[in-house]
Parts: sequence; C-alpha cells; structure tokens
Amino acid sequence: MSGREYAELTNIADQYDHFLLELKPVETDAELDPIVKFRSIRQQMRRLFARVAVIAAQLRHTLDTQKVALEDARAQEKRTKSAVDNIVTGGMVANLLIASLLSFLFLRDISRKLSALVKNAERLPKRLPLLEPLPGSDELSYLDGALHTAADDLKKAFDHRASLMQMVAHDLRSPLTSAQISLDLIQATEADSLSAKSFQYIEKIGTNNRMVLDLINDLLTVDALELGQMEINPIRVSIKSIVAEAVTAMSGLASIKKIEIADFSADEFVSADAKRIVQVLINLLTNAIKFSANGSSIKIMTACEGAFVEVAVVDRGVGMSTDDCRHVFDKFYQTAEGRCADGFGLGLAICKLIVTSHAGQIGVTSNPGQGSRFWFRLKAARNSQG
Repeated sequence: MSGREYAELTNIADQYDHFLLELKPVETDAELDPIVKFRSIRQQMRRLFARVAVIAAQLRHTLDTQKVALEDARAQEKRTKSAVDNIVTGGMVANLLIASLLSFLFLRDISRKLSALVKNAERLPKRLPLLEPLPGSDELSYLDGALHTAADDLKKAFDHRASLMQMVAHDLRSPLTSAQISLDLIQATEADSLSAKSFQYIEKIGTNNRMVLDLINDLLTVDALELGQMEINPIRVSIKSIVAEAVTAMSGLASIKKIEIADFSADEFVSADAKRIVQVLINLLTNAIKFSANGSSIKIMTACEGAFVEVAVVDRGVGMSTDDCRHVFDKFYQTAEGRCADGFGLGLAICKLIVTSHAGQIGVTSNPGQGSRFWFRLKAARNSQG
C-alpha cells in the first residue's frame, strides 16, 4: 500500500469518528413530545446512514483502487519473473552453445592431430615422407616431433644398412665367388695331380666357401625383401606346377636319406610369383628333410581356405616346442636341433618375407617328437583374370 492510499483510509476513519462526535444524545425530558423525539431520532439516523453510505462508498472506492493496484503489481511481478526466467534460460542456452562450440573446436583440433599422428605412424615403417610437423606445444605435438626425430634416425639407419649390404655384396661376395670358381677349376683340371689329402682339403674349403656364399646371398635376399626392393611379379599360376618343380629340385637330397616326398596337391590356381613360391617350398622341404628320419615320408597337401589356397608341408620329424613355433620365422632363430645342423636361421625368415610380400599368411603347428606342419596361404586366382 502506498503512502497516498494509506492517507485516504486514515481520512475516512477520521471523518467517521468526527461524525460520531457530532451526534447529540436524545433528550430524555419526560415532558418532550414523543412524536418530536421520534422525528429527532429519525433525522439523526438519516444523517448517520447518509454519512455511513458516503464513508462506505469512499471505502469501497479505495478498496477497488487497492485491488486494481494489487492486480497490476501481481501482473508486473509475473512479467518481471518471466523476463528473469527468459534471461536465465537464454544465458544457459548461450553458455551451452559456447561450450559446445569450444568443445567442437577442441575435438576437431585433437582429431586433426590424431589423424596426422596415425598417418605418420603408418608412413614411418614404410619409409615414406612424414606430414608437416604439428604446431603447438601440447603432448600430441611433442609426440609428432618424436616421430619426426625417429623418422630421421631411421633414415640414417637404413642408409647405413644399405651401405653395409652394398659392401657385403661387392667386397665379400665377389672375391668369394672368384675363389669358388678357382676351386672348381682346380678340382676339374688338377684332380689327377693332387694327393688324396690335398683334394680333401680343397673339397672342405669349397664346402665352407659355399656356406659363406649362401649366407651372403640369404642376407641380401632378406635385406631386399625387408626394404621392398625385391621385385614380385604375381601372375595366375597353377600351385600343382609349383609343387612339382620344388619336388623335382629336392628329389636328390631326399633320395640321400631315402625319404619319399608324396605330392597330394590339387590343381588350384593362385596369384603369385612362381619363382619365389618355388623358393619357399624348397626351403620348407629342405627343413623337413633335414629333421626327418631316414626312410620316412613327407607330404605336400593343398586346400581351399576361403579366398586363399593353403599349401602344407607335413613331416614326421623331431617336431618343435610351442616356444620354438612362436619364433621359428624370426631371423637367425634356430631350435636346439637346428643349431646342430647346417644353416644360419634365415631360410624360414625368407619364406615369411616372400609370403607376406604376396599379402599371404604363413605358420606352423608342431609338437616335440610328432613332426611339424608348415603351411602358407596365397590368394586364389580361379579365373583367367587372376
């Protein structure tokens, strides 16, 4: 209630009190005419009712005014509350939009950096040029810098490796090859003039020389395969013809130990470089013959495995432990039996590199004393387009 409205109500109350004071008590003179007394009382009552009506009207007007003011105040309060609610809601929506925008920008930056890191990580082992270094000083930028540093170090290591292998190829293989040719000429032309002991020494020198040449050739083959420098030319070729060529090449070594090589291969076609796959089979057959007993047998079998053709070499030799099976395709890894035989642990590593160069798979299952099953899978080519 405002001060003005309070003053009006006070004024009405004062008027009513003043009116009551103006009323004169009715005379009680016993001699006054009753009719006169009644008229006097009636006039006073009329005046009273008239004044009361005026006061009531004023009071009603004031109450109506107060009611309208109260309704206006309530409407104003409602509008104010609605405005405050709108401001609060708008602020919350604005904060949400700003937070969403900042999150989007942050996540986009993180996603861009992670994508660059993934691409660089994929390019690193392939020795491809890395993307531009990421700007900033956060953890992802630091990791990208570490990848670029690793790429530089890796390039230096590959360059050093290439120089080393070039030295091996020219400075070691060439004189060893010349020495082997000379030994072969001596054995062919001077055999009659040599004593038995001298001839035996020459044969031993030749054997050791060939072992070193084989090691150098294997090292160069592994290096070329790992660097992707060995040319692979896959064509549509019959796996049966590949098996037949490998069996023919190994028949002499197998006959020495009276081992039978049983060919159970099917006439399936694969997409492969025939020369390289023959090399894989020869390496697998060499190992199988080396670790099989005299008079035993080796089986070569094929099977279709989805989009691939699987070739397996199964022997009944000494077998391998689970740990040996996990590492047998690693470079220079040899089992206990392998260390007692000739070889340097590169044959199976070469097999794996050749097969993986064909986008194929290779593996082994074996148990000690129960033989081994070496297998590899190549992409099938069941039509003329390969």
